[in-house]
Amino acid sequence: MSSLDSRIRFVNINDGKIIQKYKGHKNEKNKIKINIDICNDFIITGDETGHCYLWNVYNKENAEIKNYNFEYFRIGSSNEVINVAQLVNEKCYVDYFKKILHITNQIMLESIMIIGTDRGEIKILLNIK
Repeated sequence: MSSLDSRIRFVNINDGKIIQKYKGHKNEKNKIKINIDICNDFIITGDETGHCYLWNVYNKENAEIKNYNFEYFRIGSSNEVINVAQLVNEKCYVDYFKKILHITNQIMLESIMIIGTDRGEIKILLNIK
């Protein structure tokens, strides 16, 4: 669950108990969608300062505290809200990778992320080697 207090709560759907809290991004005024990757390893979200954040689902350091163990990177300007950030599903990834292979076999596509902003922009990020 995401809320306007800059926290994400990972909740057990059966009993409603909080499993973990995630903190680090800024979300105080806008509806920002959170996502989880295909393997259920990472939580992905944008924020109100133009950044994208990734947390490991389970805090390896201490399961009893908020999880501040994240990575982040800037997508847009500091006044741009990243409303949606998500990795594409496996079918989209495979289809796109096939298109790249028709052009070259010199790049390895690791992942594809789709970003949506409050300005109506859609950004596609390719993680390649």
